[in-house]
Amino acid sequence: SVVKELVENSIDADASHISIFLQQGGRQSICVVDDGLGMSNDDLDNCYKRHATSKMSSPSDLFNINSLGFRGEALSSISAVSFLSVETRARGEKIATKLVVEGGIVKMQGATSHADGSSVTVKNLFYNTPARKKFLKKVETESRHIVRAIINLAAAYPSITFDLEHNGRQVMRLLKSTPQERAADLLGVQESDLTWFETKDEGIHLKCALCCDVSKIKGNGRQYIVVLSLIHISEPTRPERIAGCRGGVRKKAGGGGG
Repeated sequence: SVVKELVENSIDADASHISIFLQQGGRQSICVVDDGLGMSNDDLDNCYKRHATSKMSSPSDLFNINSLGFRGEALSSISAVSFLSVETRARGEKIATKLVVEGGIVKMQGATSHADGSSVTVKNLFYNTPARKKFLKKVETESRHIVRAIINLAAAYPSITFDLEHNGRQVMRLLKSTPQERAADLLGVQESDLTWFETKDEGIHLKCALCCDVSKIKGNGRQYIVVLSLIHISEPTRPERIAGCRGGVRKKAGGGGG
């Protein structure tokens, strides 16, 4: 969940390249680096506070939500149970700023060196809440969940390059591509193996890539559905292998050929 929240923040910041660095399945450290808009000093001052968000400027924005998060909960919750470090430089600014928060308490804030965009590092997650820490899974399991979360977001945002490293080893690299190329990469097939269709009904726009020859797809976990409204929904059982373009992604439960 921490990785997903941080990457979604990078997507909302208009990043074109997002890199994720993990140590011990994220249990030891998580670092997300992007080339997005970065944060101003005012935003950095407030980013770790509860219900503080730069993604909304007026109550009317509630009726026109175009971001993946707007409640201002993620960094506040994360910083309360970890050692959080944020380095950021807003586009067009000459000076970058660094913020360090430990257990919800600001330990340092000042100028630093950083490229346009942001780097968010989370270390020792749940160090001060052992009851929650014991519910973390084994390194292999946590790593698998993180890979799945990144794949889901990569399926939804093919125009973004995603890099994932674990313990210094590159696990994933998905270059900026078209929806067709990204769908083929994630399903492990050629673009020519995919049939695309789209439908619109009552405000819902669904665009899908189908590989009807399931013998060309290795494994049972490559089944996706993308909702353009950014609202996650349950997926009905269907025989096709589905990948898509923009929005939230849910993996089909159960695997198998369906």
